[in-house]
Amino acid sequence: MSDHVTITRPKGAPLASFDTISASQSEMVFWKNEDSEPHFPTFSTGTPAPVLANQAGPHGTSDSLQPALAVTTFDNKGNPIPLPQGQCVPANYTCSLHQGETGVINCYADFYSQPSQLTGFTRGVLGTANLTTGGMPTFTFRVSNSNLPQSLNVKIIDPQQGPAVTGTPGPGDAGNFAFDLYCEDSGGNNVTQTYLLIVS
Repeated sequence: MSDHVTITRPKGAPLASFDTISASQSEMVFWKNEDSEPHFPTFSTGTPAPVLANQAGPHGTSDSLQPALAVTTFDNKGNPIPLPQGQCVPANYTCSLHQGETGVINCYADFYSQPSQLTGFTRGVLGTANLTTGGMPTFTFRVSNSNLPQSLNVKIIDPQQGPAVTGTPGPGDAGNFAFDLYCEDSGGNNVTQTYLLIVS
């Protein structure tokens, strides 16, 4: 379901109020005008800059949803790139009809699991492998059906990112190890994945 920006002008207020919301990379964001005044959001961004498509029209009748933007990011060669895990790219907007009316949409990368086969670990060498990408911090998770050795643990290393498997495999820890992960971000998005880790 798409998010929407709500624009309201309380009776007697000199300026309207713009909500601050969060949106994932693929979501379409709409703006909703809840007063009788016309508004014209104009969008600008942080770095890297999302491409903002379908900008809102100049008005917007009461209680209507007007298409505002779809978020896509590109590198300097024009190739699409994912937003950083756990970091928002702000899409700032102002009203070109009313000076001083501003707001922010915080855009996050879509929440996905990493491929099920993880990069191999080596006995005696500290290894770390991220299990998810994207999403909105904070993250909660649970591990089940695990046969990981005691030398390897699934935990959150950086609170801005999802869980990772990490540790230094011991001399007798060579082999194939599997576990199931359920992880949820603060936006209510979740991933479920079975991972295979090979230790050589």
